[in-house]
Formats: sequence, structure tokens, C-alpha cells
Amino acid sequence: MDREGNRSPLAAPQGLYPCADGPTATDKWLALSVATDAQWRALRSALGHPAWAMDAALDTHAGRRAAHDAIDAHLREWTRGRDRAALAAELRELGIPASEVTNPSRVLQANPQLRDRRYFEALEHPVVGAMPLPSLPFRLTGADRWLRTPAPTLGQHNREVLCGELGLSEAELEALHEKMVIGTRPSFL
Repeated sequence: MDREGNRSPLAAPQGLYPCADGPTATDKWLALSVATDAQWRALRSALGHPAWAMDAALDTHAGRRAAHDAIDAHLREWTRGRDRAALAAELRELGIPASEVTNPSRVLQANPQLRDRRYFEALEHPVVGAMPLPSLPFRLTGADRWLRTPAPTLGQHNREVLCGELGLSEAELEALHEKMVIGTRPSFL
């Protein structure tokens, strides 16, 4: 099976479409997924029944899948001039799954649900300091946090693993370090 990016064998059209608003290029995207013929008719209505969307071949999922590239081009043109939040709300009101795409670097600030559910947990990292990190999306009674330690730094556990677990001597460990087989910094830095 070939990769389809944001597409799905169960929905057409489905993808990410640029909108007019957003402080940066990464903040301008709308996710849209049309899984049923009824949703397609609702989208066609929202589009204003343009001639291209009235093609009878697009009335079925198979027809829309076959014409996905052309539909995407028309949808990109339509969404480009629209406000993302208003368009997402309008489409959802019509029963069409649609949502604003959240910039991953702003998900903590943009999603109060994740913050309130404590999805992000702050850990002290030896290089970058305290930072919020994603954890598991659910809580269990008695487990107030999931993350216990920050990600290790490069080579942080070399001695522990190579000498302690695998039995290498200090001399063998030093030889690996001198040959640059192991280390604590990438060789290109």
C-alpha cells in the first residue's frame, strides 16, 4: 500500500487546508475529513454548489477518492480566504468533521484541557532545565505523575551500561572513548 499522507481510505476529501488567519504559516491550517456522502453534500452546500463540485462522479466515496487531488486544489483555494476558527465552526455545525490545527509548539498554551488534565509534566533536565514534556493522556488512581526522569544526555549511562552491565574494564571503556566509538558530544560539535 502506498503512503497517503493526511489522506485516509475511509474519507475523501481529507487533509489539511490553508486559511487566511494565523500569526505564522504553521498556525493557518484547517483539518477536514469527509467520510460520508451526506457530509459531502453538506460540504458542497457550504462551498455554494460550485460547478466543479456538482460532478455526479463526486457523489460517491470512490469518485471523490479518484478525484482527491482536484478536490484538494479547489478546497485549498476556498479555504485560503477564510478565517480558520469560523470555518471550522461552520463546517462542524453542518456535521462535517473539521478542526483548527494546533501548532505543536503552542499546544500547552492553546489547549486548556491538556493543561488541566496534567498531560504535560515538568521535569528538570541537566542541559535545558525545567521544561514541560508530554506524558500519557490519562491518569490512574495513585499515580500523580507518569514521568520519573528526564531523557538521558548523550553517553550519560556509558559507564553504568558498558562496565556495570556488560563487564568492560575501565581501560576498555577509555579505549572506546579515545576511538570515538562512544562519547558525550556528537563528533561534529
